[in-house]
Amino acid sequence: MNLRQGVLPWPRFFVSTRPFGTPLGPYFVKWFLTAIMILAPPAGDAFNFVVDLKIYPMSLFNLTLAIGIYLVRHRRARAKLPRATFKAWDIAVVFNIAVNLYMIVMPWYPPPTGRNGGDVSFWYATYVVVGVSVIIACGIYYVAWIYLIPKARGYRIRQEVLILDDGAQSHSLINVPVERLVEWDANHDALGRTVREDSGSEARGSGDEKITVGTGKV
Repeated sequence: MNLRQGVLPWPRFFVSTRPFGTPLGPYFVKWFLTAIMILAPPAGDAFNFVVDLKIYPMSLFNLTLAIGIYLVRHRRARAKLPRATFKAWDIAVVFNIAVNLYMIVMPWYPPPTGRNGGDVSFWYATYVVVGVSVIIACGIYYVAWIYLIPKARGYRIRQEVLILDDGAQSHSLINVPVERLVEWDANHDALGRTVREDSGSEARGSGDEKITVGTGKV
């Protein structure tokens, strides 16, 4: 999803399906990170800690995703929109919420063997604290990157649609100066698609700067 929304850098590379009709970029990144996870940490505490570290953030993400499904359904019902043709069963979403709540609460309870009795030789909940800290750090970075820095430097971040030669679609995040924000919003919809081709092409060619996503450079 981040690839399609332009959150990661080099969206054209990651979204492209050439030459075999499948996005090789994401597959390579996934393979590379998996290989590092398997080969880099030494056996014992380091490996167990790295494996455990992903559990808490993943459980929080899955919980918010499941709750978000119901929020979207509630808003669609208030807008009198029909339910989507493809949808998750309510019982499956509720079960997902219950499972992830369990995964969020239970790691705080010490094992029967004591505070150092987990699968590592140090405090059993260290990975929980580190995982929460990573989430908080990411939230601070996002607020600074999307809101604080643009406000201080006099621009706003908008996304525009990229259509690749192979038909794949992605987005690119750009800096729009505040003085041109009304013009940009008038010529593009919420997804970044050009509403009026003549004014939209003029807006893209008059000084909007591309930003390097994920590096903090704007």
